[in-house]
Amino acid sequence: MGVTEEELNFLRFYFLNLKIASKAVRVYFDYVHPPAGLGAELTKSSVTLKGLRFMTKLQLNILYPSPGQSVTSADFDTTLIVCLLRNLPPRESASRTGWDNLPPPGDTSIGADLARVKWYRNQSVHSKDGILSSTDFNKCWGDLEGAIGRLSAKAGLPMLKEAQSSKHVVLDGSLIDMLLELRSCKKSQQELTEMINIHQSAIDIQGSKQGEQIAQQGEQLAQHGEQIAQQSEQITKQGEQMKKQ
Repeated sequence: MGVTEEELNFLRFYFLNLKIASKAVRVYFDYVHPPAGLGAELTKSSVTLKGLRFMTKLQLNILYPSPGQSVTSADFDTTLIVCLLRNLPPRESASRTGWDNLPPPGDTSIGADLARVKWYRNQSVHSKDGILSSTDFNKCWGDLEGAIGRLSAKAGLPMLKEAQSSKHVVLDGSLIDMLLELRSCKKSQQELTEMINIHQSAIDIQGSKQGEQIAQQGEQLAQHGEQIAQQSEQITKQGEQMKKQ
């Protein structure tokens, strides 16, 4: 089945979200919270983080792995990283429009750029039609590209050129299929996460049956996470091959 120009626009923008924007957020996080001291920081803030009602058991397992295993930001997705930047000292300040809305173009603060990345990611995952007109594509790309450039430059590892070059990555059939499958997995994962959050809020009232449901959904979420990791690795390799051509 053929892919329209609007669908290609969407997938290209999704690629920017998936591979470049998420990397820029992680680069900035590592700048604010250096890897060498991350474990100690998380331990110090464990009461705060474990007390967040929207923090899932799976996320806490990533932040506080089994003894003998080390924690690394490479295992954090964009949502978790933004959450940590908001709640770990020195705590990033929200933009005027908050954390869940798209900031105006004139707001280029760190909080605004983090909110931009988070907002565009959520829009991409939850899009029903999976299309972007050329006008919307160029507008959204420019907005997100700017956020990527500022966040990475602040961390001393500029990624603006990487973001710009990804606009011209050739999306062949195999890469398109992988992006579509990965988006489907991420959407399912986010829906499961939301369900888990709802059940966690109710578990104090409902008791053990809700706990069993959470455990089952947690297993499903872990399986989706493995699928996402595999697809993401394939997409990275595919993108590198495209750049060489």
